[in-house]
Amino acid sequence: MSVLRTRPTTRCRAGRARPARFDESGSGTVLIMTLMLVAMLLGTAVLIVSGYRVAAVQARAGADSAAFSGAQAAVAGADGCAVAASAAQANGVELVECSEVGDALDLVVSVRVEAPVSMPVAGLPESIPAIAHAGSLQTVDPP
Repeated sequence: MSVLRTRPTTRCRAGRARPARFDESGSGTVLIMTLMLVAMLLGTAVLIVSGYRVAAVQARAGADSAAFSGAQAAVAGADGCAVAASAAQANGVELVECSEVGDALDLVVSVRVEAPVSMPVAGLPESIPAIAHAGSLQTVDPP
């Protein structure tokens, strides 16, 4: 014996059958789950952007510090790039390139550093570069 399933019906005032409205229970759960998913995606995006922003600030600060330290050491007669490398390491960045240009009166130390990103994303860079220049310009008093 087979059971025939039909849609539930209700009777209207005129006595005719009309389909009953389906229960909407559970629709609030779906809405809340969707809102939670959107909030999680937005939170993840904010974390990723913040990680890249922090790396950019760290790279700039590390580059400035390394360039200033290197220039100060070079003016004192030491190896400016060696001092710049240790200053970069102390600031949590990697010294990629360093150059000293000039003489005892006019000297510029240029550095290029890279700061790692805390949460790298596929397709985006894993480190942020920064460049800084520092030096001294000593004027000679006229005779």
